Amino acid sequence: MPRPTAPLSPWTRRAIVVATTAAALAAWMPAAAHAQFGRLVKKAVDKAAPSSNKATGPAPVYDETTVELGAPQVDRVIAGLTAERNILVGSGQGGVQAMVKRRQAASDQRGKIAEAHDKDEQAYENSSSKVESCRSQTIDALQQAHTKEAQAKAMSDPAFQQRYMQAAQAMAAANARGDTSAVRKLQLQLMQSVYPNAKQDTAAADAKCGKPVQEPAWHAQRDALAKLENALSDSIRATQDTAEATGAKSSGLTVPQFATARERILTFLANQNRSGGIAGYSQKEVDALGAKAAQLHQLIDDIYKANQT
Repeated sequence: MPRPTAPLSPWTRRAIVVATTAAALAAWMPAAAHAQFGRLVKKAVDKAAPSSNKATGPAPVYDETTVELGAPQVDRVIAGLTAERNILVGSGQGGVQAMVKRRQAASDQRGKIAEAHDKDEQAYENSSSKVESCRSQTIDALQQAHTKEAQAKAMSDPAFQQRYMQAAQAMAAANARGDTSAVRKLQLQLMQSVYPNAKQDTAAADAKCGKPVQEPAWHAQRDALAKLENALSDSIRATQDTAEATGAKSSGLTVPQFATARERILTFLANQNRSGGIAGYSQKEVDALGAKAAQLHQLIDDIYKANQT
C-alpha cells in the first residue's frame, strides 16, 4: 500500500507563485526551485541592515487586491503572519510538525508490518484467490440452474408474477422519492423471492471449496495505520488552511489582499540585498518593509519550517 501523498502547504503554494511569476526573481531562481524558496529567502536577507534602501522604477498600481505596504499595513501583515505561525506551530499534538512526526511514525510502523509479513501476504493472496475462484464458479453454476427454475416458475405461476410486479413497482417508487433504505430492503426481498436458494448454495460452496479465507489480524493493524496516516494528512491540510484564513482575518485585510501582500513581502526580502535599488515598490514601502525586515524574515522562516510536510 503506497504512502499517502502529503498535500502542498498554502505557504508552499504561495512560494510557487512568487518563484514563477515575480520578474525580479526570474534571473536567479528557476520555477523548479520553489521547494527551497524558504531557504533562499533566508540566505537573501541580511538581518543587520539592507545594502539597498532605494525604490527604483515606478510603484505598482494599487487596487482592491494590491495595497500599499506602508508602516500601518506592514504591522497588520505582521499580526496576520504571527497568528498564522501560532496555529501552524500549535501546542502538544496540534502543530503541523507534531502531526507530521505522528504520520511518519505510523508510516514506519506500517512498513515494518508489511516487511515482516511479506511471505505471509503472498500465501494469503494465493490461498484466498484459490478459494474465492472455486466458490465463485460453484455458486455461479448453481445460480444459473436456479434462474432457469425461476423463469419456468414465473411463466406458469400467476401469483408469483403478481408478487414480482408489486415488488418491482414498490422499488421504483422508493427510488423515485430517494428512499435508499427502502430500495435496499425491497431489493433483498425481490432477490429472496426470485432466488430463495442463497443459503443452500453458500453451504454447497463451503462444502466443496471451504469457507472464505479469514483476513489475518495484521491486515487490520496495517490498514488502521494507513487510515491514521490519511487522517493526519487531512488534519495537516485543514490546519494549514485554517492558519492561512486566520492570518488574513487577523491582519484586517481581505484574503486576496493578505495573499498579495505576503507574496510581495517574499519578493522584497529576496531582493533586499541586490544592488541598484528595489523595483516594484514605492519608497514608502521600501522604508516600511526595510524597518521590519528582520521580524518579517523570522516569521516567514518560522512558517516555512512549520509547514514542512
